[in-house]
Amino acid sequence: MTREHIPVSLLQPSLLDRRSAARIQLRIPAKLVSLFDTHDCVLIDVSRSGALVRLARPLAIDACGYLHAGPFEAFAITVRVIKFEAGDPISGIKFDTPLTREQLLELRSYPKEYAAREKRSAMLAADEWFRGVGR
Repeated sequence: MTREHIPVSLLQPSLLDRRSAARIQLRIPAKLVSLFDTHDCVLIDVSRSGALVRLARPLAIDACGYLHAGPFEAFAITVRVIKFEAGDPISGIKFDTPLTREQLLELRSYPKEYAAREKRSAMLAADEWFRGVGR
């Protein structure tokens, strides 16, 4: 294969260096608990080595904490921050211990469980409101 036939994305070493493992797209609510604060965030994607999270306020590079998403918890350190003109910044975090295949599979199935749980919760709240519970 000649250099002309290699996709441009493969010629950019900075992109290759950041992706040491395949990623699973998620977009689920999560929390990042640091030494000083708990941040609500969205877990955008995850791999064995790290994740991307969208936060209202970006974390500093080298800030660390625990990422909680459903049954999942991992210690992580911020390795990059991507700021946009519009929208919340995205932080790239690296896990101190790579995730297992089982953890990734559990996280991959979590969005389906989350949607069903949210629907049940909304139905229960509507039923309680209708019956006048808690007034």
